[in-house]
Amino acid sequence: MAEVIATEEEAYKAFNSGQVIQPADTCSCFDARTCALICVMDGSLITGLRTGAAGAVSVKSLARKNARTITSIGTGNQARMQIRAIREVMTIEAIHAWNHNPRTLARHKADIEREFGIPVVMAASKQDAVESTPRSARSCWARSRGERTMTRSRSSTRPGWQSRTTRRRT
Repeated sequence: MAEVIATEEEAYKAFNSGQVIQPADTCSCFDARTCALICVMDGSLITGLRTGAAGAVSVKSLARKNARTITSIGTGNQARMQIRAIREVMTIEAIHAWNHNPRTLARHKADIEREFGIPVVMAASKQDAVESTPRSARSCWARSRGERTMTRSRSSTRPGWQSRTTRRRT
């Protein structure tokens, strides 16, 4: 066990000394028999897949069965992971998207349309992105990078359901 702790401390020192660029998310892999640290790796992909899958589960449970449009507030890696996962549980015919950086939004539009063949409607504001989505299709969210805002849009035609924005603490 002392060996494992020493190896973990060595990896920690390497990350903190600037020898290694530390990713936002990390995964530590250990040998199942010896418990020795095998590697420390970037966990961005697995984090994105896990969060995308959670979003897809929400869409499958909460979206109307005839929903075909999603809205993405933010166009970073997480938005892409959400789209990939949601495609597994519903047919997406259009994506309404907003990003604070117009060039990033345009790049996202080109990438998504090329990769998935789904038209992306670029919105001028968060509000426009949500309001331009057909009311019956408002069911999905994606985190806006840097702002830590999540916009959840649900159909207000169902009793007790209203569109709302939830601000998360940073």
